Amino acid sequence: MNLTNLFGKQVFALYEGEIVGTVYDAIFNKDFTKISSLKMFDEDENEFEIKFTSIKAMNDCIIIANKDKLLNYFEKHKKTPMFKPVITENATSYGKIIDCLIDNKGHIKNFVSSEDIALEPNKLYLRKNFVYYSATKLLNKNIYPKKTIVPLENIKVNILNFDTAQTFDSFVPSKLQYNTDTILGKVAKDTLFGVNNEIIIKANQIISEKTIEDATRHNRLNQLYFIAI
Repeated sequence: MNLTNLFGKQVFALYEGEIVGTVYDAIFNKDFTKISSLKMFDEDENEFEIKFTSIKAMNDCIIIANKDKLLNYFEKHKKTPMFKPVITENATSYGKIIDCLIDNKGHIKNFVSSEDIALEPNKLYLRKNFVYYSATKLLNKNIYPKKTIVPLENIKVNILNFDTAQTFDSFVPSKLQYNTDTILGKVAKDTLFGVNNEIIIKANQIISEKTIEDATRHNRLNQLYFIAI
């Protein structure tokens, strides 16, 4: 089926007997080989995500067992190749990615460009504003800019002068942003508890995307970051 055919479909919760929302987007796994979740909004425009494994059936609509399957959606800089221009290793333009073909378990068979070209997921390399399509593996070490070494004698140090009449209120630290990709696959050295002592991850377990999502939902992402080894 086409992924975009799921956009705009209503979501029905069997237990509550309610129409709980409308699908409008998808979340991909890290290597773009599978749909991990669908994004939806309810009548109050609150955003949620539904794990693909939580879907009981999908056709003209989408059926889930109950509203507990709806997870609050948190924007975590999740990457998507959808609607981005595609260029090849030979500098050929393939148009924009407009769709992808998936099976009933969310596995991606191929992406489809606006030029009606089928693109294999394992050849996609998502950059900031475009997708690079190449049969040759793209290695960051081959494209990383060379660093210029600055001699120590050329380094200038500026000393911050603090006016005693100035209050410390203007020195508010900015919020930390964690790159969650750096802790994926690492091991938790301690058990991490969330709200109401719910276990997010046990000691010696591997940190997965679900672990990061649970930690974010419980406002424990910073603790997860520091117990990752």
